[in-house]
Amino acid sequence: MMRVLHVTEVLEPAGIESFIMNMYRHINKEKVQFDFFVTRNQKEFYDDEITSLGGKKYCVDCTDVKNVILRIYKEARMLENFLKSNKYTIVHIHTTTPLRVLYLIAAKNAGVKTRIIHSHSAEINDKPLFKKCTYWLFKQLIPLYATHCFGCSKAASRWLFPTYIWKKYKDIIFYNGIDTDVFSFSNSVREKYRNELKLGSEYTIIHVGRFLEQKNQKFLVHVFAELLKRENNSRLLLLGKGPLRREVEEEASALGIRDKVDFLGIRDDVQNVLQAADCYVMPSLYEGLPVSAIEAQSCGLPCVFSTNITNEVQLCERVSFLSLKASITEWVEAILKHKESNRINNASEIVKKCGYNIQDCANALQQIYENSRERIG
Repeated sequence: MMRVLHVTEVLEPAGIESFIMNMYRHINKEKVQFDFFVTRNQKEFYDDEITSLGGKKYCVDCTDVKNVILRIYKEARMLENFLKSNKYTIVHIHTTTPLRVLYLIAAKNAGVKTRIIHSHSAEINDKPLFKKCTYWLFKQLIPLYATHCFGCSKAASRWLFPTYIWKKYKDIIFYNGIDTDVFSFSNSVREKYRNELKLGSEYTIIHVGRFLEQKNQKFLVHVFAELLKRENNSRLLLLGKGPLRREVEEEASALGIRDKVDFLGIRDDVQNVLQAADCYVMPSLYEGLPVSAIEAQSCGLPCVFSTNITNEVQLCERVSFLSLKASITEWVEAILKHKESNRINNASEIVKKCGYNIQDCANALQQIYENSRERIG
């Protein structure tokens, strides 16, 4: 059995971590085992599950270093020392920034033969020129130290890797697979959860994501406040946690709609709460390819996304894209347009056929790991 070290920032239920854990649950653990090198030293959502699956978690914490480059450099040095003491032949690095090429350098210096870097975010266009130049320089180092380059979408690959990499290699895209059997619409589950959440006949909008600037939940709350003027019998469900949750709650209170917005926190039954909703809305400032958007479509939900999210995310009908420069009224109209839409009954099958079936993705990842070991051996 081979042990693969996954390097990530946290192990909370967000996009990157959901992808890793989906893979971990479905990969053949008699052949491949996951361990985790995490750059936050804290008790986290997935800790107990990782232990139960046979994985190990190793933590470092440099959050006291405020300069991002210096912090990542320090983390990289700690990773290198760790890898020199703990022999791994495969390291899989998950990132949203080219600065973490420093982890690749650390892995190579430590003698790791297979070094995978995996892009989970698209480009952020409003960065200052200095940062853009810095990112460009770090990107050029990636092909020198990575043996494999993955992106969750074309947009994510174009953001992280030099142009010739994503133009030349067709297999650079690695889908964010989900369990399409779990995220499959059930009318009985819908009725049960609408009763539990006391939704009655309310038109229910749902959003899943960490409370971060990237996810733009404040904007969503403003859209919902305007929507209530047109359709008062409505509810907004917000799932997740994060540093901006309190600000978003305060914004809802200031708008006088706090009683219409449910903050449901982290749930282990997201697939069932999605069944209870009527429309999924995601006004993100940027994304790679959000797992939650695939899950929502698999449940048959109509969706409204910002145009800052790659159109690769659209797998089913009844998906709308709207610019964040559009007026709040236009956003309201786009959401209400789906009010009379019926569920797509075979949505989970459509998602599966598009290549997002978790078992197929896990098998493909396992094959990559095994092939790399054979080349080393």
